[in-house]
Amino acid sequence: MYLSLSPRTLALLGMFAALNIGDLVSTWLDLHAGLREGNPFMSMLLAQHGFGALICYKVLVVSVVGVITALLWNARPRLVGVTLLVCDLLVFAAITINILQFPPLTGSF
Repeated sequence: MYLSLSPRTLALLGMFAALNIGDLVSTWLDLHAGLREGNPFMSMLLAQHGFGALICYKVLVVSVVGVITALLWNARPRLVGVTLLVCDLLVFAAITINILQFPPLTGSF
């Protein structure tokens, strides 16, 4: 089976992976600045298993999205592209919120 994703879809998938790394970095910076994780599930993972659990979770999410992209691409390329774009925007929003809350930027450090 040969999988041929469009350059746009490959870019969106690569961006999803890169944005998730950015989310991890911005979360780590916020946590080390004294802020708390706002997502209850992520907060539980942090409390029970540490930051490594967040890294594992992000790797799992990116992997699952990659597999789903590969499985659905031939049947529904437009749906895959739109879904990846929405996922990218959501992770970008999470990073933006992390950055805007960062104490040195808000003056509350």
